[in-house]
Amino acid sequence: MGGPATRLITAATDAEVIDVVREADDSGTPLLVIGGGSNLVIGDKGFEGIALRIATRGVVLDGTRLELAAGEVWTDAVARTVQAGLAGVECLAGIPGSAGATPIQNVGAYGQEVSSTITEVVAYDRRNRETVTLTNEECAFSYRHSRFKADPERYVVLRVRFRLEDADGLSAPVKYAETARVLGVEPGDRVPLARARETVLALRAGKGMVLDPEDHDTWSAGSFFTNPILTDEQFTAFHARVKERLGEGAEPPAYPSGRGTPRPPPPG
Repeated sequence: MGGPATRLITAATDAEVIDVVREADDSGTPLLVIGGGSNLVIGDKGFEGIALRIATRGVVLDGTRLELAAGEVWTDAVARTVQAGLAGVECLAGIPGSAGATPIQNVGAYGQEVSSTITEVVAYDRRNRETVTLTNEECAFSYRHSRFKADPERYVVLRVRFRLEDADGLSAPVKYAETARVLGVEPGDRVPLARARETVLALRAGKGMVLDPEDHDTWSAGSFFTNPILTDEQFTAFHARVKERLGEGAEPPAYPSGRGTPRPPPPG
C-alpha cells in the first residue's frame, strides 16, 4: 500500500542515523523517519524525499537498568524483561513497533505507560546538530504525549533507557480493571510476571490487536486512539450525568491526564 520514496535508507548504527539526518537537513530534503512501520500509511504518490528506516540493534541489561537501541523490536524487549524477572512494562506486551517510538507518544496500555519507567532518552537534536540526553522530566511526558511529539521535526530518538523493578518475579501492581478482572485479582495486587504478560496478550488477541502471520484478520496498518481529556468543569458535569443515569455508586474510570491539574472524581 502506498507509493515509493525517492530514497530509502536503512541505518544499522547511531552514527549512520545521524549521517542520514544531517545529509537531509543540509540539502533541505524532506525526511521521513520510520521505526517498525506500525501506524504508518503512505499515500499512493509515495514520499518525495529520504525515508530513513532505523534498524539499530542493542540491548544492555544491568541489574534493573535497561537500555534499548531505537530499532529494537518492542515486543521482544518486553518478553526479555519478563524473562529476566523485571517488572514495569509487562502489560505493554504485544504492542507493535520499535523501542525508539515508545517515548514519542508515551506508549501505554492496560494500566502502564513507558513514562513510569523511562529514565533517559538519547536523541539527535536536529536544531542544534548534536546528540543530547534528555531526562524523564525533560521529556515532558503526559497522556500519549511528549516533548518529541510536540516538536516532531527536532529530535530523532537513538536510545531509550529504563529503570525497572525487581519484585521477585511479580508484576507491577495491576491497575487496569479489565486486566484485574481476568486475572481474578483486585486492582493493586501483583501477579507472576509471565501470567500478567500472557493475560495482556490474550486480551489484545481477542480484539484482533496481536499480529499473527497466519491470520490475515490481524494484518492492518495499525490503529491509534486516545481517551478524551476533560477540563475540571467538563469532568464534573460528566460525573453528574453518570450518577444521574446509573446511580450514586457509579464511578466512571478516569485517570490524570498529566496536562494540568489531575482530575479525580469530585466529592459527593
